[in-house]
Amino acid sequence: MRHIFRILAAPDPQALPRVCGMLAQRALTPERLSARHRDGALRIALTLDLDPATAGIIAAKLGEAVLVTQVRVSARANGS
Repeated sequence: MRHIFRILAAPDPQALPRVCGMLAQRALTPERLSARHRDGALRIALTLDLDPATAGIIAAKLGEAVLVTQVRVSARANGS
């Protein structure tokens, strides 16, 4: 199942590498990644193909990361 993670982080140069590093530690490569500095925050969107349990774990870990202020996850069936 495809999961889209929408992450709000502090506008710090280390925020994006920390998020990507967390994925790399788990051998996860996003299907899609985008980041935008807007309204005083860094907005990151990641798309990963994961089972729901793993997506929940990743969301929780991202939410605990330094510089991350919010994580939202939505799920879609593959192919949609």
